[in-house]
Amino acid sequence: MNNRWAIREIVKNWLITHGYDGLAGEDCGCEINDLMPCDEPSIYQCRAGHKEKFFWMNEDKPGSYREGNDWVMVEGKAYRDCK
Repeated sequence: MNNRWAIREIVKNWLITHGYDGLAGEDCGCEINDLMPCDEPSIYQCRAGHKEKFFWMNEDKPGSYREGNDWVMVEGKAYRDCK
């Protein structure tokens, strides 16, 4: 096992143990099952995060939003997990 895969497994296990969905970066995000597809994880940019649905502005009704099929990884724990 090379070090790159060892790091992925360590991070994956930590994220699962602490209730996170993946990693969030400035312009990216990855789920636990597809962790670090960039092959360049950055300890300065990647943070534990949770997955949220992405909402699009509704062009038919200004000021309103519609739910999309896309998702975004957001830094921190999901509201459902906070106590």
